[in-house]
Amino acid sequence: MTEILIPVHVGSESRAHWDEIEVRQRKYGDEAAPWLQEQRRPALASATLDWSGLGFEPRWVGFDTADCTAALQPSIFSGHGAAEFDRFRQGAESRGELAIVISPVGKVDDGTRVRNVFSSSDDSLYLGRMDSSISSRPLGHGATARAAGDLSDADSHLALRLLSCNPPLPWRALSLHGVTAEAHTGTVHYPAQGSLEPIIVTELGEPVVAAWVSPDGVERRYVVPIETPWPVLLRWLIVACRV
Repeated sequence: MTEILIPVHVGSESRAHWDEIEVRQRKYGDEAAPWLQEQRRPALASATLDWSGLGFEPRWVGFDTADCTAALQPSIFSGHGAAEFDRFRQGAESRGELAIVISPVGKVDDGTRVRNVFSSSDDSLYLGRMDSSISSRPLGHGATARAAGDLSDADSHLALRLLSCNPPLPWRALSLHGVTAEAHTGTVHYPAQGSLEPIIVTELGEPVVAAWVSPDGVERRYVVPIETPWPVLLRWLIVACRV
């Protein structure tokens, strides 16, 4: 019997798109436009990621996503996946299902990145129309972490998998923030929406892996370190989807 693959929305253009980009980069080399030179294939579009072997059918940007079970690293930008993410979320809500989202956060330090001395955060995940964001603050080398208490079975399994990664994942403290905007009446602050539920925490209780739950209860977004291998996350997700 042929196994039925679980459809998931992937917030990236397809592998074929990135194949074409890389062909053009090699063709034009240093003469390529700056925009073309800056393009980098995301890990989710890697040619070595065995989607069917892991039990999933990827629905890239430009594909229909209404029946998808989860969204992986979705985009909020128009033309780059915002419409597909909205359709995924609407589909889950119409079926009375929880919209499961996985969003890596953080910046990989390759030795070339310039650090902003005015901010302790290295990255921020904007939650779109919710007018909120989740920031990540790198912790020192050797920072230890443990599973939070009172976790569900699915969240407990995720914590175990991430704590068992080899090499160990670098940890970043996560925090939920509102948004400050300028209006004709002056500066307006919108308080943070939803809640951040710790899954893995430091010895000081700071969440380093957490699930953000939207205020309408439709979306549960797992925020994990950017270095987390996608096969680890997908093996957890296939189990979580079938529970």
